[in-house]
Amino acid sequence: MALAVALGIFWSLVLPFGWGDDERQHVDTILHGTTSNDLPIITQDGDRFFRYPGEAAFTYLALPPLPYLPPAIAARLFNLTSYDAFIAVGRAWSILCIAAAVGMTSTIAAELARPSRRRQAALWAVTVLAFMPKMGEIAGYTNSDSTSIVAAVFVLSLIHISAPTRLGMISYAV
Repeated sequence: MALAVALGIFWSLVLPFGWGDDERQHVDTILHGTTSNDLPIITQDGDRFFRYPGEAAFTYLALPPLPYLPPAIAARLFNLTSYDAFIAVGRAWSILCIAAAVGMTSTIAAELARPSRRRQAALWAVTVLAFMPKMGEIAGYTNSDSTSIVAAVFVLSLIHISAPTRLGMISYAV
């Protein structure tokens, strides 16, 4: 988990603010959640990308709001106003999500480390380590992918808790 946090912080420090893959659109969505008191609506043509009036820029306002609500709430609580502050809050949320995902997977791997399940634990640990560079990069900029990853790992954890037998291991393979 410390490696995931360290990689996320490293990427966040190395990558200039706003230069993450589509980071500005994600930050604009956080900004909307912070400055308005409403949820966005989809346009009549069903376009999930909203255009700001008079601008050609796109935003992700019609995406599910969960990845954007915690950073928007934090920005409001701390009375943040600068664009860089919104980016920093979004990046901190991404790091927190990836750290939680790695923490949950590490807990599952440790539980699997019993003598009868060592091969499964080794496979789980190697999988986490193999994806660590990408997870570190995802944690390094404002995006919605980190929230999706932690949500998926949470669901897998629930499957493991409710069915820690073959059904749980099948879910990991998927």
